[in-house]
Amino acid sequence: PDALLTSSIYGAQLSATHMFTDTFSATASGGPRLITSDIDLPQGTISDHAIVWVANGSLERKFETYSITVDGGRDIFPSGFGVLLRTDRVGATVTKELSETVTASLGGRVYFVEGVATQATPRTIAPSRFLTVNPQLTWKVSDWWNVNLSYIYSRRDVDSSSVSADSNAVALMLTYFPPKLSMSR
Repeated sequence: PDALLTSSIYGAQLSATHMFTDTFSATASGGPRLITSDIDLPQGTISDHAIVWVANGSLERKFETYSITVDGGRDIFPSGFGVLLRTDRVGATVTKELSETVTASLGGRVYFVEGVATQATPRTIAPSRFLTVNPQLTWKVSDWWNVNLSYIYSRRDVDSSSVSADSNAVALMLTYFPPKLSMSR
């Protein structure tokens, strides 16, 4: 007989943004998450709950033709295999306006992921790290059209083994921004 696992996440977050100057800003958000887990077994139901704090933050500095953003945070997500995952993230993005219509950016993130064991879900996964690097080029063809070319490199390392995985992806996106509909009498 299979066990039926039900996990729910409830929470609230408070967010604040502060403009130190016209070119430097900070944003922070955070709050508690109540996690409940119930697993139905033939012998009965095991229930557990925990409160986990999550937070995110970023700093952005704008210059004449480029900007730099540094961000980080902690969050918790359900996985597809019955384990809750705590994810810590740190990253940065540099964006440069090459012309009035062309923008280039380079972003990178490191994610530290580990399973959260509870009484209802005592099994967990080995801690792992993910690295992503994402250069992209955006061309504003007109007020209504953008063309975006991007490349994403990803790498996953698992602490408990010497196994790693690499991923490469290229995307070309054509985006249409329809004009706003306005009516007047």
